[in-house]
Amino acid sequence: MNRGIRWIALALTWSVAALVSQRGFAQGAVTLQLPPTESNPRNSEGDFVQLKDGRLLFIYTHFTGGSGDASSAYLAGRFSADDGRTWDATDTAMEFTPQAVLLGHCVGDRTQNNSLALTQITRLELQDLPR
Repeated sequence: MNRGIRWIALALTWSVAALVSQRGFAQGAVTLQLPPTESNPRNSEGDFVQLKDGRLLFIYTHFTGGSGDASSAYLAGRFSADDGRTWDATDTAMEFTPQAVLLGHCVGDRTQNNSLALTQITRLELQDLPR
């Protein structure tokens, strides 16, 4: 596994561990691991958001077309109904634009009217823009 992918895997693990620690779990407890697979060679940065119904959403970049920064990917989400003790076993696709290159991690935040805003920087080639 190359050094960059190991670093991202550690960052994801630390993010989950930090959230779990804030929620009153044992410090350093890991409750979600997303190891790479042949069809999902890399997972990248993400963010945690508390939903209106109290569940937690962890949204992150799920790569499918390789492990490089320009590989195809989509935003995936995992949900927890018990403050991060356990998480869904499978991803929920949050957004998919096959032509886009995802350039930065997703940030989740609440707007003034309490809607959920998900922001991510993407790059589309000129020929891929809607006409």
